[in-house]
Amino acid sequence: MTKKFIFALLTASSFAAIAQEEAPAAEMTTSEESALSLNATIGYTSRYVWRGLTFGKESAQADISATYDAGDIGSFNLGLWGTLDLTDEVNDEELNFTEVDIYAGWEKSFDIITLGAGVINYQFPGETGSGNAATTEVYASVALDVILAPSVTVYYDVEEADGDAIYVSTGIGHDFDLGFSTLSVGGAIGWANSDGGDFLYGSGDGFTDVAATVSLNFDLTESLSMSPFVSYTALIEDAKDANGNDNEEIFGGINLSYSF
Repeated sequence: MTKKFIFALLTASSFAAIAQEEAPAAEMTTSEESALSLNATIGYTSRYVWRGLTFGKESAQADISATYDAGDIGSFNLGLWGTLDLTDEVNDEELNFTEVDIYAGWEKSFDIITLGAGVINYQFPGETGSGNAATTEVYASVALDVILAPSVTVYYDVEEADGDAIYVSTGIGHDFDLGFSTLSVGGAIGWANSDGGDFLYGSGDGFTDVAATVSLNFDLTESLSMSPFVSYTALIEDAKDANGNDNEEIFGGINLSYSF
């Protein structure tokens, strides 16, 4: 469900501030500006896979988001993500956006524990003639700043699914500093209740999919980074049986991110 593509030109403009006579006012302006950060990412992936299901072959994807650090109450983010099919192999939507997501969230760290919550609205422009052209999920997450950085995120569909459709993703990961780059290794396993399994996979409750990703992060400048990656995904148990095949994929891609 996370996914058309039109490459857009992203431009950032810098504005010079006129210095004021009183230094405290200038310091306050700098502090306020630093609380807000923006990030833009464009990328290519040889497969678009979401929760073990292949939604596209070669795809171009883009994301732009804003994060505001509100201090003691945590940070808030708002973003827009989209995927553009580069072939007609899966959706017959070559050079069209097949999914556009709008998301917003909150995150707050308490010592080694980070809590999060948010909402994701999924739009499927290529499916406007069907009854499933959009849906919305809310989510809550908890992550621990310990070895392997374990995390659990619970998603609940509030729009399209019948009943109480729940999907849970449990993940681990670790970063290795290589000096010239950062090597990130991560894995996750998905689980759905009976309503979630029926909505997402046409199956019952139980474990649904596994995923593993290895990526390298290169800082090209202070603001620009490049991250090639390789991923493995597969459906398991009832979700695998209900879809008639393993839906096992090994794929790769690359992302370019700019922060400002």
